[in-house]
Amino acid sequence: AQEVAPELASLIHTLEQDNVRRLSVTLLIDLLRLERDPKRAPELARDVGTLAEDLLVAGDYESALSVTSALAEQAANTASVTREGSRATLDALASTVAFHEAADLLGEMEEPSAVHFAQICRDLGPGSLDALRDAFITEQETLALRRARGLAVEFGPQAVSRLAPLVSADRWYGQRNAVQTLGAIGAPEAVPLLQ
Repeated sequence: AQEVAPELASLIHTLEQDNVRRLSVTLLIDLLRLERDPKRAPELARDVGTLAEDLLVAGDYESALSVTSALAEQAANTASVTREGSRATLDALASTVAFHEAADLLGEMEEPSAVHFAQICRDLGPGSLDALRDAFITEQETLALRRARGLAVEFGPQAVSRLAPLVSADRWYGQRNAVQTLGAIGAPEAVPLLQ
C-alpha cells in the first residue's frame, strides 16, 4: 500500500462515517429549508424522513433530532413549500419500524440520548406515543415508564386517545399505568375511559 501524501493526510479523517453522516444531515436540512419548487417539496421531505430513519437505526439520536427539528420547523412555517410534506413525513416517521425500535430502547438510553429522543417525540407529536405504549406494560416503575409517562403528560389532552388502548390492556398493570397517566394529564376527554 502506498503512503498518503502529507498534505492529504489531514483530510482523510473527513471521510470517516460520522463526518459523512454529519455532512449528509447538513446538506439535506439545507435543501429542505431552501426548496422553492412545490412539486419537489414532498419528495424532498420524504428523503429527509428516510435520513431520520437511518439515523435512528444507527442510534445517532443527536443527528436524528437535527433532522426532525428541521422538519418540525418547516411544518410550522406557513410560508414554506415543504410545510405539508414535512408534517406528513413527521407523522409517517412515528409509525416506522426504526422509530418503534428506538422507542423500545427508551429505558436503556443514556440520559443525553434519552433527552434527544424525547425531543424527537415532541417534534413528531402525540403520534409518537403509539410507539411508547409498550413502556406502560410493566409491573415495576421502570425508567422507560417514567420517561414515556413524562412525554404523555407533556402532550396533555392530545395523549388521551393514544393511551386509550392501554385502559383495556390484557395486563392489570398496563391498565394501572394508563389510568395513573391519564389522571396526571387531568383532561376531561379521559373521564369516559376511566368510568
